Amino acid sequence: MDGNNLRRIARHLKVTPQTVACEVTDVAEALPEIPLPNKVKEAEMDEMFTFISEKRRTLHSLLTLVDRKTRCILSWAVVWVHTQATLQ
Repeated sequence: MDGNNLRRIARHLKVTPQTVACEVTDVAEALPEIPLPNKVKEAEMDEMFTFISEKRRTLHSLLTLVDRKTRCILSWAVVWVHTQATLQ
């Protein structure tokens, strides 16, 4: 609901957060399976950096591999050690 968290949605609807969570789970389970392409001609990797802690400055990356034609996410990984070997 416009990027709001479960607690805020519950307050807006005047129900408990657990009711909202159950409804979200029910709707998510009813969604159809995500179609995956049979054959991928071109894929691209995207990398997003973020810091976990300002004090320790711990860097990690979220890597996604996307089919360029269908825009389906083929794979993803969280990388804690940022080296050439982990990126490959």
